This record gives sequence, C-alpha cells and structure tokens, in this order.
Amino acid sequence: MGHLPADRARQSGPVDGPPPAGIDERELARALSESWGLELAGLRYEPKGFGGYHWIGATLDGSRWFVKLDHLEDKPYLGGDPSSVLDGLEVAYGAAHLLRESGLAFVVAPLPTRGGRVLMPFAPRWALTVFPFVAGETGEWGAPGPVALRTRLVRTLAELHGAAAPPGSGLRHLGWDLPGRAMLEAALDEVATPWSGGPFSEQARGAVRAKVALIREWLDSYDTLASTVAAAGLEAVVTHGEPHPGNVMTAGGEVRLIDWDTAALAPVERDLWMFRADGDALDAYEVASGRAADSAAMAFYRLTWALSDLALFVGALRREHGHNRVTEKTWTGMLAILGGSEPAPYGAV
Repeated sequence: MGHLPADRARQSGPVDGPPPAGIDERELARALSESWGLELAGLRYEPKGFGGYHWIGATLDGSRWFVKLDHLEDKPYLGGDPSSVLDGLEVAYGAAHLLRESGLAFVVAPLPTRGGRVLMPFAPRWALTVFPFVAGETGEWGAPGPVALRTRLVRTLAELHGAAAPPGSGLRHLGWDLPGRAMLEAALDEVATPWSGGPFSEQARGAVRAKVALIREWLDSYDTLASTVAAAGLEAVVTHGEPHPGNVMTAGGEVRLIDWDTAALAPVERDLWMFRADGDALDAYEVASGRAADSAAMAFYRLTWALSDLALFVGALRREHGHNRVTEKTWTGMLAILGGSEPAPYGAV
C-alpha cells in the first residue's frame, strides 16, 4: 500500500486572522438576541479553528457563551452541497444535545434556540451555533498528554459507545463510502487541465499530478479494507468521530468532548484508531467496555481519515480561494499527506 498519509493540518493549531469576509458582528449579536434570547454585553472573536470561526459572548447577566459559525462548504462528510451539510450538521448537533440530556455529562452540547433548534442558518453558506462556555484546557495534535488523561478519555469513549442512540435523533449510520471521494477522483481525472480557483491551485495540481498513481493505490487499499470491515459485521454504536486532543477538554479534573459535528453510528474503531500506538489505552478501553479493537477496522478508519482530508484539501485548493493563513495550512496539510507522514493525533506514545 505504500506509506500512508499525514498529519491533519486543520487540527494542528489555531488559524490566526480576522473573521470571515462579509460577516457583520452586529448581525451576529442580533441573531443571538432574536434566536437564543442572549443580550450581549460584548462579543470577542477567537481566531481558532478550521472550517469554523468562533467568538466568546458575554451576556448582561454575566454568563459567557461560545459562539460558532460553521462553513457549509468545508464538511463533505455531511453532504455534497450546503443544504445537505446544514441538515447533517443539525442532526449531529441535535444528537449531541440529546446525549447530554440523557445524562452524558462529558458531552459539550449546543444550546437550543427559543424555537428548539440547535443551530440557525446565518448568511449564505454558514450555520450559527451557541455552546456553553467551558473553562478548561484542550490538548494539541501529536501530543500524547498524561497517561491518566488518556485512560480517562478511553473510559469516557467506552461510556459513549455503550450509550443508546437517542430515539428520534436521526443520527446517520456511516457506510463504507469515502467522504469527498467524487471530489478527489474528479481532481485526479483533471490533473492535465489547469486549475484556476486561486493562488494555490496550480501548485496543488502539480503536487497531485506527481502522486496520481500513489493516490489511486491508496483508494484501492481503501476499497479492500472497506470490504473486509463490512464483511466482519461489526456493531455500530454512537461515535464521536474525532476524539483527538484538540477536541478533548479537561475541566475540573473531568474530561469533556467538544465538536460533535462528526457524530455518527459506526464501529468503535472509528474513535479508537487514534490510540493505535498506545497499547495501554486500548487495554483500558477493553477493560471498561468489554470490546477488543479489530485491526482491520483500525486500519480502515486511519486511512479514511487521511484520504478524506486529502479530498477536503484538494477540493478547497481547486475552488475559488485567496492567499491567507487558512489556505496556507490547507496547502501544507495536502503536502504532508502526499509526503506520506503517518496521522498520529496522540503521537508515538
């Protein structure tokens, strides 16, 4: 199969820079007042994230809230167009809210609007969500963190995987299709034609063109693994999808999981592959859950992660874009994948 991809650039650190063009913070404040009843004393932009933008809102009563704008063109795992992504995002965030309501205290879930929705469309191609502000710390991609924290985390995942899917949530059941595959294969088919979306497009075309055979080899390996895992008949449970250090908070000595847009029903290995280098963590998970990780499924979800990122990055650099910190990180992330680095959210423990 060759060497496999790469560090996840969108999880490797904050994206510094201003709020997205065309977003008026006065309109944000108005939406928060009208839809959530939050009367703000202040709204502070936090330059962190990839595919989303964040603010901390302080209300007149002294409470604080974490405000998020999700970009509906940067989530191919939820759908092929902004409308379907919006629907998928609402289902995922709605499931997180229901999980929290069922008693899973580690779920940092969105605050429903006055009308009961967990998000609101905001301007073309954006969705607005509000979360409770949690005073805690997150980790960094590639940093394993303390052994005790990883142990608490895998026990938390065991609790999540043992929970029933919220009735009526509509939580999606993941199949074996690669998110963004059509977008990636279209790029492979069109490497002989100039890409004109923006300043990184032609560089991206050259980098992809040099690796076409290797990318197709990875896609063939994906298909083989998908068939193997599908035939194994593994149980589908509630999974978070991205329990990497950046989505794990510690607050008051407890673990909290944030960013539930990837929540879905799937085998446990969708969450566990991130700990593949940490035998102690996997042993702790098996003790807590009674489940042992399936090696083929671990490999499948690791490759899914890498190839879906490649599709996301290539797609972003082919379509219209400018030169900024986000596109720089997209470019370097794509090069890392094509260079064959291993995805290692918790490092080489």
